[in-house]
Amino acid sequence: KTSAQIVLDGLVDKIGDVKCGNNAKEAMTAIAEACMLPWTAEQVMSMAFSQKNPKNQSETLNWLSNAIKEFGFSGLNVKAFISNVKTALAATNP
Repeated sequence: KTSAQIVLDGLVDKIGDVKCGNNAKEAMTAIAEACMLPWTAEQVMSMAFSQKNPKNQSETLNWLSNAIKEFGFSGLNVKAFISNVKTALAATNP
């Protein structure tokens, strides 16, 4: 988890990039396989919504929705995501 924490910051920063966004998503999925989705999702969401880049936030939500489809919903703390989703829905940039 310590190594993943270091790498996730860069991945979240590049998830909205056209050239390497898909690779960032694949890497985050691999980290979720190794460190469990609930932990990875909480880390990624907090990092994405601490930034002000709406593209990174949107792509993070897209990654999370695909990860939930792939890994399932069990173990996720929904309450931890509610404030981030509210922020996303209130954004002026769709």
